[in-house]
Amino acid sequence: MKCYKEKELIIFDFEDGKRATYNLNTGETIGKCGKPVQSLCSALAGYNIMDVLNAFTDEKYRNFIKYVYEQLTPKVYLRYSYERQSKVKNLGTLFKYVNDYKILEQYWIAGIENVDKHIYTPISDVPKGLLKLCRAYDKQLTDSLIRSYKAIPNVYQVAFSMEFESLEHRALWNVLDCLVPRTYYGYGDNSHHLLERYNYNLKALLRYVDYAYRKNRWVGLKGGSDRHHISRLCC
Repeated sequence: MKCYKEKELIIFDFEDGKRATYNLNTGETIGKCGKPVQSLCSALAGYNIMDVLNAFTDEKYRNFIKYVYEQLTPKVYLRYSYERQSKVKNLGTLFKYVNDYKILEQYWIAGIENVDKHIYTPISDVPKGLLKLCRAYDKQLTDSLIRSYKAIPNVYQVAFSMEFESLEHRALWNVLDCLVPRTYYGYGDNSHHLLERYNYNLKALLRYVDYAYRKNRWVGLKGGSDRHHISRLCC
């Protein structure tokens, strides 16, 4: 058997040439005989959940479906070991949950898997420059990161075009987060005034941060725990 998705339909093509379909929007299942059946389980009798998941021909969608299944099958601690306790007892239940992950599906199909599972921003609203950076540096994409990038897109692009002696990419993300105007979120951190009000040169500022990082003057930067290091160093 092979499985694939076409718009709202999940299509199951069997070895004997017959076909079954499942409508993700309505839950309607068409069995092998071409007529509606009561459940997806009856249409896929003889196949277990993993058989079906592994039968998806599109690797990106297959990985996405498996991710959804894992989210519905959390690990719990039982008798000194972790075991998965599934909320999913059959395929019909699994595909009902798939619609809850529609936005996340957009990212997985686009090849971006490191995404916050609670993200609510459609991929069409994410700047292409940020998607490129997240792919390049395996940075988890979150709604807060999208807001930060939209506030200062040029700062991100310039920063990641530079080469540093000691400043790691993980730490650089934390530095840039400090430069986002805090009023954008409604709480205070005035590091962004170094660029907006005092016209600090971005490249010079980042090189100085790199120097401070190298000399261990930026304690806590690796963990991103102190949002005030930039203003303390540069003011």
